[in-house]
Amino acid sequence: KKILLNSAYGALANQHFRYYSLEMAEGITTSGQLAIRWIDKSINTYINNLLHTKDIDYVVASDTDSIYITFDRLVSQVFKEAGDSKQTSKIITFLDKISKDKIEPYIDSCYQNLHSYVNSYAQKMQMGREVIADKGIWTAKKRYILNVYDSEGVKYKEPKLKIMGIESVRSSTPEWCRDKIRELIGVIINTDEATVMQSILEYREKFTALSFDQIAFPRSVHGIEKYSS
Repeated sequence: KKILLNSAYGALANQHFRYYSLEMAEGITTSGQLAIRWIDKSINTYINNLLHTKDIDYVVASDTDSIYITFDRLVSQVFKEAGDSKQTSKIITFLDKISKDKIEPYIDSCYQNLHSYVNSYAQKMQMGREVIADKGIWTAKKRYILNVYDSEGVKYKEPKLKIMGIESVRSSTPEWCRDKIRELIGVIINTDEATVMQSILEYREKFTALSFDQIAFPRSVHGIEKYSS
């Protein structure tokens, strides 16, 4: 269904399509923006009221159909020794319960309000909790790293890295570099700045000693014959 809807949007924005309508195409994208911003604002208001704070952004990032919420202030109030690794499992279970019992029902009610506000045909918007992580790094839009302890209800004994858009998962990055970038991400997540800097120096030294074919970017070349002498 999602693929069909995306295709419909693309067709509407194509001037050669029989039912081409730039206004309808814009309506699809702006309604998507409204939907995610509606939840962004609503969640911030909800958690500020819950924790008796004012104008704090608890939604640290958002995308087309997702938001990322920080519960560090709530966790520190409930778990006095939140930094203790022995408490991690309890914290993950607590956040999972909060998501199921409080956040998801609240999001449903917010989208019901949005449905009434815009007088839509039917309420079709739903959001579910995806991952629980203790650390995250965003380098740009759609490029981030999360240290995940729970993914859609599946708990991990040891956290797993969720890497999106970073060079370590791009096929255009040399294989040696992909492996080392992934290793370094683990160092960044789990150690201190001094260890990270030392690791970077070591990787740089190894990198400069490699041959060109090991570090060259894989690229296709067309029409090279016309440059031959």
